[in-house]
Amino acid sequence: MPKKSAFDVYDDMQYEIETINKKISKLRRLKDFGDKYVKLHDQRDRLNKKKEKYYKEKIKWSDESRESFAKFKIDFIDENNNGRVFKFKNKYLKVHASCTRFEHHSHSVFDKFSTVVKKLENGDEIWKCGKCADFHNRGNDIFEFDSVPNKEVKSFFIFKKTQMDSLIKKVKSMRKKTDFLWIELEEYHPNFFEKFKF
Repeated sequence: MPKKSAFDVYDDMQYEIETINKKISKLRRLKDFGDKYVKLHDQRDRLNKKKEKYYKEKIKWSDESRESFAKFKIDFIDENNNGRVFKFKNKYLKVHASCTRFEHHSHSVFDKFSTVVKKLENGDEIWKCGKCADFHNRGNDIFEFDSVPNKEVKSFFIFKKTQMDSLIKKVKSMRKKTDFLWIELEEYHPNFFEKFKF
């Protein structure tokens, strides 16, 4: 049986918590606040702590990011690090890309809070930079050379299917078991309707 991914283990914990919540709600409706009710609360508290610990140690993406990956069926996600990982047999190619929207604050496009907002018919992915989107909440201390934006900054990048195909070929031809690569992504400019949707 294949080993469960970190995302699957985390989702299993969340499902267990939701199941316990339903049982607690049922007992509450019946006004049954006895031992079973107390035990379920204790069980849920333990599971929540376990889930939070697992999230900090194993999951490097936000829930919003993960939901976008599931919605658009995004492959090659590195669950344990922010980035993409292209695999072939026992070989791994880890991929990162820089967002240079702010000249003195370059950062990774594949940030913990970054999301995929659209997948084109040809397989191209449109990514929204999570770090840029949060700059307006982070205070003057991070803007040594610029002023803090007064609202959310929306930066979008296109990860082309042709780039992904090229990376898959590269990992297949690699001699090393693991390698690391920075790639360049084109900035994506949403059309009039997409601006409101994204």
